[in-house]
Amino acid sequence: MPSTSPQPSALSPHSLSPRFVLVAGESSGDLLGARLIESLRVRFADASFSGVGGPQMAAAGMDLWYPAERLSVMGLVEVLPRLPALLALRRDVYKRTLQQSPDVFIGIDAPDFNLGLERRLKQHGIRTAHYVSPSVWAWREERIRRIKDLLSHTDYKLSTIADQVGIAHAEYLNVMFKEVVGMTPGAYRKKFGDRMLANGAAVGQ
Repeated sequence: MPSTSPQPSALSPHSLSPRFVLVAGESSGDLLGARLIESLRVRFADASFSGVGGPQMAAAGMDLWYPAERLSVMGLVEVLPRLPALLALRRDVYKRTLQQSPDVFIGIDAPDFNLGLERRLKQHGIRTAHYVSPSVWAWREERIRRIKDLLSHTDYKLSTIADQVGIAHAEYLNVMFKEVVGMTPGAYRKKFGDRMLANGAAVGQ
């Protein structure tokens, strides 16, 4: 997936306990963040991780300052009442990050929250990276249409559909499809699938 992510060569695997601060704001970002933490731990076994994330990032070993849902708002009507709280949260994340002085700050999608934060942290000499969810590029209309067609007109399992459309993990397809379409692949198949496939593939609900 296209992204700007921390280059492993930028940190020596012999570095003493490198520190990473990560901020993710959606369930898809939580999944990306958890996989990123797991990958970084392979190279940096004593690394520490903290910041804003969801249950999967916490399970991967991150110390949560705030849960990811604190960043999850949709549309102007929902944003405006929560704007003071969101700005206060960003100020606190900024302050904590400066205090911790991590080796790298990684913003995972959530550009409205992260990009300005990253710019300010760079001014203090903190290395930053922005890890972009495929929602920015991979979930184009034609790909969504292809996934919908496969759900509606085949009995393929979700892992097979993921392979067909070039997505590495069925779990990620499940999460992103729900965010983009508003229902899980399983619910979509149940609602729109051919009658003869009603009892077909096992797709995540």
